[in-house]
This record gives sequence, structure tokens and C-alpha cells, in this order.
Amino acid sequence: MRSRSFRRWGVANLFARLPLTMSLLALVLLGELITGSLATGAMLSGILTVTSGVLAQPRGRSLDRVELRTGLRRDLVLSSVGMAAIALAAATAAPVWVLGVLAGVPGVVSAAILGGVRALLVPTRLGDGIEPPDPPGARFGHGAFLWGAPPAP
Repeated sequence: MRSRSFRRWGVANLFARLPLTMSLLALVLLGELITGSLATGAMLSGILTVTSGVLAQPRGRSLDRVELRTGLRRDLVLSSVGMAAIALAAATAAPVWVLGVLAGVPGVVSAAILGGVRALLVPTRLGDGIEPPDPPGARFGHGAFLWGAPPAP
């Protein structure tokens, strides 16, 4: 935590994750406000989540085609515009299907944001002179995460 660049990355990571997380909560509350049912809000959140997950790989490739910081800024702004469009549609009493279509917009746009921010960590840490993890050690840690720690003798 002594590294200034790592602290900056940590703050950027927080601000990149916060809109996506809060938008899901906002959609749940919006659906309940409009129809009185949490199920409608959950459906809107599900649309955002599914579009984000399904399109993460192609959106990540499109993020690779531009400078990473520029692409992340663009995607964060477009995600905010998508959420503003949802708020405007809700304020004008748009039907739920319109909100569902609009809920997919921030999902599509934000699909590559989390991976892009993680990709920024590598140059941040390597620029500090820190060695990258060795692949066997990384695989062992990943295996321990997936299958749990070995039983004690």
C-alpha cells in the first residue's frame, strides 16, 4: 500500500465497481416503485447482469482496440448515460418493457469495465518494480481457492 500508483488503482477500482453495483440496486428499487413488485426490479437487474455477462468477451476485445484508460472512461460515461436514460424513461412513466430494453444498455456498455480495471493493475504493479507471480504458485493458489484447503493430518 506504500505505492502511490497502487493506491490510485485501488480508488479507480472502487469507482469503477460502484456504478455497476449501485445500478443493480437502483433498478430493483425502480421496479418496485413503478409496479409495486420487487420481481419487476429483479427482472430489470437481471437484464443488466445477463447482457453484461454475455457480452463481456466481445466488449473486452473492443476495449483492447483502444488505449485502455480512454476506453474505460468512455464506457463509464456511456454507462452513466444509459442509467440517465432509464431514469428519464421512469420519470415519463414509460412501460416496463421500455425500461427492460434500456436496462440492457448499461449492461452492454459496462461489460468490459471490471476486466479493464483489472488489466490496469498489471502495468501499475510492474511499473513499481514488483515481480509478477510465478505461474505454478498462481495455479496452486487458484486450485486451493476452487477445491479448498487440504485437510489437516
